[in-house]
Order: sequence, then structure tokens, then C-alpha cells
Amino acid sequence: MPARQETKIPPEIETHFRGIAYFFSETGSEGGSWAFMDERFTNQKTWDYAGLHVLHDGDKLTIFDKENPDNVLWQGVIELTEQTNFEEDVFGYWIHNTQKGTDKEQWGRWFINENPAELELGKKSIEIIRKLKAKKN
Repeated sequence: MPARQETKIPPEIETHFRGIAYFFSETGSEGGSWAFMDERFTNQKTWDYAGLHVLHDGDKLTIFDKENPDNVLWQGVIELTEQTNFEEDVFGYWIHNTQKGTDKEQWGRWFINENPAELELGKKSIEIIRKLKAKKN
């Protein structure tokens, strides 16, 4: 059996965050994506795109109860099923994908209600950030 390769994370790439589950949609996106907003980039009036993380397969997410933040509502690894048409929606919003093994209405409720959450980036998200940082240099 070949040796397992570990993903080496450059020290300048953060991988653990606290914030909120967020349904991200903007003009031209033809629907929305499941995302996470880092609490360091939000305040009562504005949000900064620097804190936005669209979820990808392999990310580890924990969603907490808004009323009792010590209560974990969902915890697991993101495994999205792509939707190829616009027949899938949650509360009237078109969605690009669904999380395997979850009820889409409940899942959507946590993101639309902006429940507190914690995120640990997975391999795919780390690679996306690495490429973006390389482009800037």
C-alpha cells in the first residue's frame, strides 16, 4: 500500500474559523451557494468578501443552535450533490447543490437564518486559496 500523502498547508493559510452559516447569492449567480462567513469580517452593518468561504467537498462544518450556541445541530464533512437544473429550491431560492444525507429544507433554514458555525477547510478549499494567493504574488 502506498504511503499516505499529507496536504502541506503553508503557514499563511488559516484553516479554522468561527462565524456563521450563510446562503450566498448575488446578481448573475443564478441561485445560491452554501457558504460560511468568518466572524472577523462582519459587523452589524457590513460584511467583507475576505471573510466569505463558499463550501466545498471535504470541508468540515459544525452548525450551532442560534438560541443555545453550545448545542450542536449538525456536524460533519461537506459532501455536495450538484444540481444540474433549476428545479431544486429552498424557500423559493434556487440552489446549486444539496448536502448529502440532510433534509434540504432544514439545511437551508440553518444557512438562511445565519446560524453560528465553525469551519475547518478541507483539501479542495485549501488548494483554491493557495492558487488565489499565488496569482496575487
